[in-house]
Amino acid sequence: MRRPIDDDSLPAKVDCLIVGGGPAGAALAGLLARSGHMVLVVDDGALRTGSPLETLMASALQSLDRCGLGEIVRATAEVDRRRHGARWDADEVAWRDEGRSGLCLRRGVFDDGLRDWAVKCGARVLRPATAVELPDGGQGSARIRVAGRDLFIEANTIAIATGRRSVAVLASAEIVEQGPPTAAFAFQIEAESETGAVAMVTAAPDGWCWWIGDERGGARLVATVDADTLGEPLRAVVDRVLEYAGSAFGGRRAAVLETAVRATSRRATTPRGYWLVGDAAATLDPLASQGTEKALVGAESAALGIRTALANPALRGLAIAQHRRWEHELYQAHARTTAAFYSRVGRFAERPFWARRSQLPPSPNFGALPHRLVRAPDLLEGPMLVRHTEELVLTPGFARLAAEPIARIGRVTVAPLLAAFARPRSVADGLAIAGQDPRLFVMGSAVVRAAVVELWRAGLLIAPQID
Repeated sequence: MRRPIDDDSLPAKVDCLIVGGGPAGAALAGLLARSGHMVLVVDDGALRTGSPLETLMASALQSLDRCGLGEIVRATAEVDRRRHGARWDADEVAWRDEGRSGLCLRRGVFDDGLRDWAVKCGARVLRPATAVELPDGGQGSARIRVAGRDLFIEANTIAIATGRRSVAVLASAEIVEQGPPTAAFAFQIEAESETGAVAMVTAAPDGWCWWIGDERGGARLVATVDADTLGEPLRAVVDRVLEYAGSAFGGRRAAVLETAVRATSRRATTPRGYWLVGDAAATLDPLASQGTEKALVGAESAALGIRTALANPALRGLAIAQHRRWEHELYQAHARTTAAFYSRVGRFAERPFWARRSQLPPSPNFGALPHRLVRAPDLLEGPMLVRHTEELVLTPGFARLAAEPIARIGRVTVAPLLAAFARPRSVADGLAIAGQDPRLFVMGSAVVRAAVVELWRAGLLIAPQID
């Protein structure tokens, strides 16, 4: 028999149940609670991180300010005054140009600060607690275990922010994109030289490492290697990377392992109607060094969708699909950027680690744009949600069978372009007709023509079969 919550301080029903209280879950909770929604966070109390010391680039702060998270992130982090460098393209160190200072995050302290902020915004946090059973469809009664007893709570919507480890069990998640198997080992280093003012990424023959001097003494070193090395113990490979990296600072001693994690980049999805947030949705290659930033801005994307779905339940499926597209596009963009960065390490190009990661996606050869174009006859049309400033707007979307729908290319709405090519027309005539639409006439012709090219490459516009 189900026993309801008997603690008067806990709500029996919430707008959103969030499973996982790391950066993504805590940020999502605070953003939703600040908007007046009843939010409950369930967290098992474990600290899940590749390294207890992380940096956040100064360029990330503008995005966090836009998300409404800049103030709390600054309040829970330290100013990063380290000099940043790289031994990447060559053995010589290339120092990054001085500019605005970023932030240093001490995970644990940082995560606690975010959870405290979420509580101040009005969210409730159960910690330690675990989600034992979640309802299909992403809403309904969830079974939560706290201090050895089971509680049941009704949720209008459920978000999974547990990281990569338990999402498959909780949400029946499926991996839809994945990079080479990767492992990351974080060590605390007793450095032989002063390293508090230095952070450096170093390429090694069998992997790469990230060294960050700790102003409180010593340093942290994250060694990243193939997770499925053949014919050799993994620790031997890690030790070689440690030795190579430590030479930049005159050696190393007393390397103490702090954490070891699977760090393979991958993107997951689930058919069960949950919101996947943070690493539960997608894990970036650790070389991106933007995992925490991605978790925070992903929480803001999910918060926007959840608010939309709570205000209009009929849009719930479209809102989840919109957030999933956001995760997909961000993952693809990072994959391209990371592959390009790996490909720069030419001196180790023949080593297995680098050969597996430096393959740039082939640039398709589309040939010349046809003189005449027409809308593809098998296009599917249906509503989709597209972000416009701080809200999601219902917009017609178009797609070929089994492809992702498209509503906009950049700032260009595609509906008037497809209407302009409802019958075969020259590119110039189609652009002239489309340019009369109020949604397009204020845009430059070059921008609109570029959108036509992208529609042709995506197969939504084709060359007429009979011309």
